[in-house]
Amino acid sequence: MSTIQIGVTGHRILTDVAPIVRGVEDAIDRIQSAYPGQSLTALSSLAKGADRIIVEAILRRPGTQLIVVVPFQESPFLEDFGIEGCTSRIHYDSLIRIATEVVRLPDCQSHEEGYQQGRQYIADRCDVLIAVWDGVQGPDGTSGVVERVLGQGKPVVIVSAGNRKPGTQEPISLGKEQGRVIVKGLH
Repeated sequence: MSTIQIGVTGHRILTDVAPIVRGVEDAIDRIQSAYPGQSLTALSSLAKGADRIIVEAILRRPGTQLIVVVPFQESPFLEDFGIEGCTSRIHYDSLIRIATEVVRLPDCQSHEEGYQQGRQYIADRCDVLIAVWDGVQGPDGTSGVVERVLGQGKPVVIVSAGNRKPGTQEPISLGKEQGRVIVKGLH
């Protein structure tokens, strides 16, 4: 049985999560319909928010696997998830323990360079991408991954979700659009 690698990307700060979860489940159903009889592998850095929502939804499916991409030296990377023992760190630790493979990328000059390297690795190796995203274009982050994957002619399934108010950590919802699925290039 062949495997479809699903790249995972999206906003870290989310609200109104129930429609997002429904949208992610719908996105996975659509991918499985497009690739019948193939097993699924999630390809993720396990960032807080969207990454973990998508990974957990994929892992609930029978016969699925997880490849974790650690974008730079693990100690500073884990600091971004909080101190050991906090909920986010415990969640990360529990997911990485069940990973089929952990890919540790070379160290970079900065955190942002490391995250960019991780996003490129995922984009270049996935067969299809699920993005929890508001569709706002920018030079980096989720929009950069979506653009890279589409530029490679690979399918992207977007689950619409608000990001956050500019310059703050305050999440926003897209209201009725929150959780809507947009399919690009999936047959």
